[in-house]
Amino acid sequence: MGRRRKNSSGRDLLLGAALTAGAYAAYKVSQWNRPVPEDTTALEFYHEELLKAQQAELDSALMYNVLADLVTDPDTAEKLRGFAKDEADHATIYYHLTRTELTARDTRSTAICTGYRLLGRAGTFGTLATAEYTAAKACEHLCRHFPEIEMIRDDEIRHGDELLAMLKQ
Repeated sequence: MGRRRKNSSGRDLLLGAALTAGAYAAYKVSQWNRPVPEDTTALEFYHEELLKAQQAELDSALMYNVLADLVTDPDTAEKLRGFAKDEADHATIYYHLTRTELTARDTRSTAICTGYRLLGRAGTFGTLATAEYTAAKACEHLCRHFPEIEMIRDDEIRHGDELLAMLKQ
């Protein structure tokens, strides 16, 4: 049986999730330079990774819409809804690659909304900015094989920048 952390705060849980995502991204970076075998296509080689990215985009679209309903500032809500639209567009790009229909899961929405209630705007937006930058880094190697993913990478960086800018408002 695993050991349970006593008195872990919501901030600890969100930070742990962000660090876990960062460690996973570091592992993925170590895998990026593997060549695509000659007997397979890049689409076949990266299919599972593309599916995971598609699911993450769908989950993020839902999360940003739910978070927009929680915030009290109308300008922030509008920006978050814009992020949700971007994430849905990203999921569509991945769909065109995978040809697999997926459904958004509410796990991420539940976690981030709980975090927002516990940590407020600063803790939540900071964590989301880190997640956006991690997502941009995680799809970097896919851009070499799928040029349409470059737009996704650029949007993730823009989202991270805008989330950090919202912290200063």
